[in-house]
Amino acid sequence: MIGKLVILMGVSLFLGFVLFGVGGLFIPSIYRISTSLICTDELEIEESRYDTPTEHTTTVNIYCHTKTSGEEKNVTGKVYVISSLIYSLFTFLVFCFIMLINRIRRNTVEEIQSPAATPGLMESFPYEMDARLSENDLRESLQRLKELRDDHLITEQEYENKKAEILSRF
Repeated sequence: MIGKLVILMGVSLFLGFVLFGVGGLFIPSIYRISTSLICTDELEIEESRYDTPTEHTTTVNIYCHTKTSGEEKNVTGKVYVISSLIYSLFTFLVFCFIMLINRIRRNTVEEIQSPAATPGLMESFPYEMDARLSENDLRESLQRLKELRDDHLITEQEYENKKAEILSRF
């Protein structure tokens, strides 16, 4: 399990950086997630596009302007790293949630399909099969057996075997 989490963290980090890098080119407001953590003053996002016959290039620079000193700082690298880490964390949490849902679903299916998940169920059946059953006991036994089958606590084969055994005792 630890190995899966480590791999998942690596994949999440990679995807966080890719999502931010690609998403930032098409959706400039994607930078807003981390800029409020880095710059509390005025923020400026500067995009430059360069086109040549063979390629198209876009560069993004993010500046923080402090109101008190009027200083302008390039915070592009910090924004990129912090935003990527936020997206990586989000991706990791989504993956963990998906794994948890799959594990719950898999365990539920195994419990329903496995008669071994409820040990001793058939052994604790309420009537001793050595004696003859009255009509009321027969109905109760068959009804209880049917409920066990309908609740997926015993298999269809177990149901048929026990039903035949009960009917033979009547």
